[in-house]
Formats: sequence, structure tokens, C-alpha cells
Amino acid sequence: MTSDGEVDRAALPAPGWAPAPAAPANPVEAAMARIWADLLGATEPAGVHDNLFGLGGGSLAAVRFVAWVADTYGVDLALHDIVGTPTIAALARIVSAGLDRARSADAAADAAAEAALAALSDEELDDLVRALFAARDRRRAAGKTLGGAT
Repeated sequence: MTSDGEVDRAALPAPGWAPAPAAPANPVEAAMARIWADLLGATEPAGVHDNLFGLGGGSLAAVRFVAWVADTYGVDLALHDIVGTPTIAALARIVSAGLDRARSADAAADAAAEAALAALSDEELDDLVRALFAARDRRRAAGKTLGGAT
């Protein structure tokens, strides 16, 4: 207390509690929080709104994280994305957007392939099926001559 009888805020000790890390809201965030914790050697996953560099991450961890995201999700996360938005929540949005673009591209490719097949005549389809079976038979024969399984 001050001499005036008021609380002396400067003399108060710092609070002994810290807010709990924000929990992941989706599977991408959960996986990314776990891998970031592994990269940092932490026992608990990182909070999705924690600054990854504030948790002790550095450039090497960021590079390893980029490689992990590429291996796991097939999404190329840029290092400047990690530096510019160093939270799991923000990075998960970037990865999810990349997954959505990949799904759209796959759907477009599937539709194009179906249209191409639909445009084939019966004779062309028969030729295609014969070629596929011939390729399968060649692979099986090659496996047997090399002593491998088919």
C-alpha cells in the first residue's frame, strides 16, 4: 500500500499464471502444432496463436517445418510465410488453401480424363484396353524373369 492507502501496483509481484495455449481447431492445426513442438523439443504442442519464433524456433526449424509440410501435405509453404505469419493458425490456413487448390486441380483433371474417354469411339476404347492388358502382361513377365513378385 502507498502512504495514501492505495494499492501500490508497482510493488505487486508479477502474476504467477500464464494463459493456456490455444487448442487446435482442426486436424491440420493439430498436426502442425505437434510437429512444431517436436522441432523445438517441447513436451506439449504449441498453441495455435503463439509466435513460433517466440517459442524458440529459428531458421533451421523453419526450414525443417517447410520440408515436413511439403512431405505431409504436398503443399509448398514458403519461408516468408512463416516469417510473416509465424503462428500455427495462420500457417494452417495457408496449407488448407493449398490443399483446396490441389483438390480442385485433381477434380478438373479427373473431369478432363472422363471427357477424353467419353470422346473415344468403341474401337479406340478396345485398342486402349488391349494396350493396358499388354502392358500388364509385360510387367508380370519382367517380374518373373527377374525373380521378383508380380
